[in-house]
Amino acid sequence: MEKPATLPTPISVLYVAADTERDRLLANHLAAAGYGVDRVSDEGAIVEGIKSLRYQLVVLDLDYAHAWGLDLLRHVKEHPYGVQIIALSEKLTIFDAVQAMKAGAAEYLPKPCALDDLLGALAGCQVARPPGEVPAGGSAQAAETRCGLIFNPELFKALSHLIAKAGAA
Repeated sequence: MEKPATLPTPISVLYVAADTERDRLLANHLAAAGYGVDRVSDEGAIVEGIKSLRYQLVVLDLDYAHAWGLDLLRHVKEHPYGVQIIALSEKLTIFDAVQAMKAGAAEYLPKPCALDDLLGALAGCQVARPPGEVPAGGSAQAAETRCGLIFNPELFKALSHLIAKAGAA
């Protein structure tokens, strides 16, 4: 007899964005979907939150964190904090998406993003879970079908190579 999947343990999300109504609403929707969400906008609190190892995922508004967002991505990529970052941005150029992915973003979503797209990105991230546990928001396979706007890391590697070649010419 197959063992039934257990209910998901709440995944801790650090939501980094300006304190706008839209950001509060999106954070509240993530909490309603079963994620443990803390919203922060202070750069020091963000770094301390990541270093605390309390969060498995970070949603980072790169437009809000424009002066230090890519540096934060690089820092997290270089240190074993065990956190994955989903970057949001209104900059919809391939170059900006490639820069975020190269810096360490697990996913890059256009802003404003649909709640289903963000939930799909969160569910699609590889977060350590107990055996048999289903990710919050559904299965990873369901996440892949919901997230047509999420950029593919392999595609970005190829595009990054093309951009580098074009810049060298």
